[in-house]
Amino acid sequence: MKNVYYNNFDCAHKSDIGKVRLRNEDRVFIDPEIGFFGISDGMGGLRYGERTAEVVVHSVSEAVRLFLEETSHNISPREAEEKLIDVVEGVSDSIFELNNMIGGHEFGATISCLLLINDSAVFCNVGDSRGYLLRCGVLHLHTEDHNYANHSVMRSDGVERKPVPSTPSFLNSILTKFMGMKDVEPHTQVVKVEDGDVILLCSDGLHNMLTDREITKIIELNGSAEDIADTLITAANEAGGQDNISVVVVKIGPSII
Repeated sequence: MKNVYYNNFDCAHKSDIGKVRLRNEDRVFIDPEIGFFGISDGMGGLRYGERTAEVVVHSVSEAVRLFLEETSHNISPREAEEKLIDVVEGVSDSIFELNNMIGGHEFGATISCLLLINDSAVFCNVGDSRGYLLRCGVLHLHTEDHNYANHSVMRSDGVERKPVPSTPSFLNSILTKFMGMKDVEPHTQVVKVEDGDVILLCSDGLHNMLTDREITKIIELNGSAEDIADTLITAANEAGGQDNISVVVVKIGPSII
């Protein structure tokens, strides 16, 4: 099975402490050789959030590289999706069993990652770090926010409902799923990619500072993946930089490189 896009892209990444935080607890991992990218945001308020992010990026990326080497990339997007789910669940379970099962939850982080396989992008996330795809001027969200804000507007059957007006804003950022939980069940989505698509992974330090319209405009007005990454970080800081800001940008196809 020939890989169409996994080695046919322009990519860049950048991470910034922002304007408020004392240290950067985000971690970014990219492996262009195998078409795997991701972001992990250590949970603020936990003693070992930053360390958890480091464990997540190392463990997940190593496990993905291993299963791709074992299959020689001869794997379908749906098979890769199942493998990626197993990897993320396994890493989260390990963090729980080694750290959080004893002494309460002090280890926690998000993950949003992307695996390019053949002509498809496999998105996977836990927490509120996001994955977008911009096509023909329309920004599509392909991850799910696992936080109180999103949970409060969805019924158990998946039907949207109106948010509770009295919900304090500080509760909205509380995660309902994170790496370090047992049986975490990540969200995944497989999307066919086309020449001209631009994929963005980001921590909440970006999407909480910029609207979808602002993100779209920045992507459309900048040429290279590196220029897009730099401009997004600058814009988020200019909007307040209330958290660490991390981005991964992947531009698909030779026509836009």
